[in-house]
Amino acid sequence: MMSYKSVLKFMLIFVITFAVLLIPSFGFRSLYRNIFIASGMAMFQNFGEKGIVLLEPQKKDVSALKVYIANKETKVNGVYGGTHYDFNIYSTGLFIPVVFFISLVAAISISWKRKTVALLSGFLLILLYAMLKLRIVIMFYYSLNPWTGLYQGTQEKESISFWYHYVALQNTPEFTFALFLWILLCIGKREWQYLNGAFEEVVVKKKVKTSR
Repeated sequence: MMSYKSVLKFMLIFVITFAVLLIPSFGFRSLYRNIFIASGMAMFQNFGEKGIVLLEPQKKDVSALKVYIANKETKVNGVYGGTHYDFNIYSTGLFIPVVFFISLVAAISISWKRKTVALLSGFLLILLYAMLKLRIVIMFYYSLNPWTGLYQGTQEKESISFWYHYVALQNTPEFTFALFLWILLCIGKREWQYLNGAFEEVVVKKKVKTSR
């Protein structure tokens, strides 16, 4: 049966881990941005037949980067004619959900082997989700610029706009996804027994108070 000390320990480790990972000087934010940029460039630098995408970090803000979009056919004297947009890993790049997930894994009482597998698997899946959102954002940027010649059909633009506003810009599903991964990767039979025991204890105590 899960004790109140176990719950308190879980909450304490979760809060401390969450806070430490958010500290800029700790370096995790910069590390995640570098991984995000490397993954994005590997997947989207050549965007379709004509598109080309560049992701560059901003020096003043560790959470920010610039997304450059261009059409390969606009290359003149080795330079692509294009435009750029600001992108923030805090609001759209799933940085906070990643920190949330890592903190949950760090706090739960399971073996280090299970924690390692959960951290690697969960991080990869959340990063893939972030790449999906980045792809939608890039498609939306292209649809805003007729000169690119990409994603300019009326129905195509409406579809991209829908995915941009109702998927790429939505933050709540990101935390739901991170929580689901944590449950899937970390909550086994033993942990469910602990949770059920804690729930039964609360119910029993409530009934005793009510009967009095």
